[in-house]
Amino acid sequence: MKEAVAKLRAALGTNEQIVFRLRRPLYGLPISGRLWEQHLSASLTGDGWKPLEGYSQAWTRTDAAGNVALLTAYVDDLMLSGKDHGKWWPSIRALIDVSEPERLSKLLGIQFIFRDLKTHWEVEMNMKDYMKECVKRYVATAGAPPMKPRAMAPFHTFSVGDYTDKSMQSEGIFRESAARLLMSALYACRMVRPDLSYAVCSAAGFLHGWTVMADKRLTAIFSYINNTAEYSMKYRLKKGSLDTLRLLCFADADLGGSDETARSTSGAAIFLSDGCGGDLLVAHWSKRQHSTSTSTAESELVSMNVMVKDGMLPLQQLMTEVLSRVFKAYAFEDNEACLRIILAGYSLALRHVKKHHKLSLSALHETFQADDNDIFHVGSKKQRADGLTKAMSGVEIVPARRMLGVYKPGEDMYSCELSSQEW
Repeated sequence: MKEAVAKLRAALGTNEQIVFRLRRPLYGLPISGRLWEQHLSASLTGDGWKPLEGYSQAWTRTDAAGNVALLTAYVDDLMLSGKDHGKWWPSIRALIDVSEPERLSKLLGIQFIFRDLKTHWEVEMNMKDYMKECVKRYVATAGAPPMKPRAMAPFHTFSVGDYTDKSMQSEGIFRESAARLLMSALYACRMVRPDLSYAVCSAAGFLHGWTVMADKRLTAIFSYINNTAEYSMKYRLKKGSLDTLRLLCFADADLGGSDETARSTSGAAIFLSDGCGGDLLVAHWSKRQHSTSTSTAESELVSMNVMVKDGMLPLQQLMTEVLSRVFKAYAFEDNEACLRIILAGYSLALRHVKKHHKLSLSALHETFQADDNDIFHVGSKKQRADGLTKAMSGVEIVPARRMLGVYKPGEDMYSCELSSQEW
């Protein structure tokens, strides 16, 4: 840099301090993102695009025929979707200097494969290249134990004695690298591998005091990743099903199922359904509850409340804004006691419950009394959030991951078929 400045001073014939006028923000400066967002938003809204309320960097536009186009931005990547959406690109490109639009094939490390099945669209999303890079990071860690061959589940089984063995409680070899390794796996969980969510989130709870037992958890996770790197998320949606789209929302909880804590684990899985058996996972999580529940109904109620408040209602509002119509949302609960409590609502008979539970119960009751929401019972074998709440064996995890939309190559897709009592 000093040599370049010296040459420039010599060319200009001066020893004065040289100052350059910044004609455009440099990528990476703190102010760059805000200036770009302001420029993009002003340009699009001036051309007729409507900002999507409550969602940053998202706009909609409706043509004369009533077709809705959705435009989203991630930094400087623009993604446009909707019927006949291609007609909007010329006007966008007249405002924003962008490259030639191309069909979505890879974004944020996710590979997209679209298949036209005449009556349906099938979409496959995989991160096999990213997963292999995650495994390389594990292997490159000094002292990393060898991965288990043919691992069919991301969990390590501990004996009773392991919890009292002092050597198992000593500092683990991954203490310095555990956060980096788990964060790489967590990104895959968020994108296309929900079958890893419970294992990764549970292991992350030991970052503050990493031990040899935590090492074994981490090795189990990466052994499973190594064995299932080719797995992908798939979904099908029926063509022309825009008017029948709805949300299917599953909430579940595992009451005190962890050996390390008495607190229960909540799991949620929210799907966008075409109303004809096809759907795609749009939100999911696995979270330890903040306080101890003392009954299954209580833990399920806590899980349902978080799912509705943090997932179902915001997504319902989003789809209502995008489609400009009432958007239906259906929740599913496998605990009959919890379901009856929600349907009955708060009463003086429950005046002994804690204030927060009382408010949650009343809010849930009001939510499902609305015309555009409903809640149903679902059998435990069809509870699609089950795999987000507990550790499972290699046999148990197969139906759990399939219900979440994760498949190995060549595996048949799961169809969400619910009985009349459940629907």
